[in-house]
Amino acid sequence: MYKGECIHNIDQHPAGFRHARDVEQATAAWVGWYNNDRLHSRLGNTSPVEYENAYWASLNPVQTAA
Repeated sequence: MYKGECIHNIDQHPAGFRHARDVEQATAAWVGWYNNDRLHSRLGNTSPVEYENAYWASLNPVQTAA
């Protein structure tokens, strides 16, 4: 099932979709934004990718030369 936030966004798709591939491309772009770029309040207003990177960095801190 495709996300309603993507499919029913009139501002980005005023003419609708002509082909199934158009829906697939719009959905892929939406999923990319949702998983990588959106700011999430539960994650301290960071994106999911930034939060995950910070998590892994906290487990393996980089040692700097003294």
